[in-house]
Amino acid sequence: MSFAKADQLLRLAMLATGRQMGVSLAEIAEEFDCNHRTAQRMTRALEMLFHDVDTLTDDERRKRWRLRDQRLGPLLRLSARELSAITVAADELRTIGDTTTAREIEALRDKLLALLPAAEARRAEGRCRRAARGAGLRRAPRAEERLPAWR
Repeated sequence: MSFAKADQLLRLAMLATGRQMGVSLAEIAEEFDCNHRTAQRMTRALEMLFHDVDTLTDDERRKRWRLRDQRLGPLLRLSARELSAITVAADELRTIGDTTTAREIEALRDKLLALLPAAEARRAEGRCRRAARGAGLRRAPRAEERLPAWR
């Protein structure tokens, strides 16, 4: 399996885990910009590699795939672009005066970082700061400057 296909399969597993009703073939085809047959192959690979795949039929009689209680966390890695996008979004919200939503987005970023092992979180924050500077932010916040989640 190529790296690109493995990456797509992991993204499909995230979608199937994160959505209450799972994903349909049409949603897979749209998300991955592929045809119906490729979406079918992807669901077959999902069923082969993950043991807790449920197949459901929705109200419109479409088949859907959902992963039950899969712990994908160890397989996932936050990219610097994803983290800096959160920081950029919070900065933009502050610029337009929406500090409440900016704080909520920063709390979400902090929660995502808290899910990582400490060494990986430090590396991710460093990548985030570098990417944020590249995106034109004044600066990306350091861990010690962030607001605690309980505020």
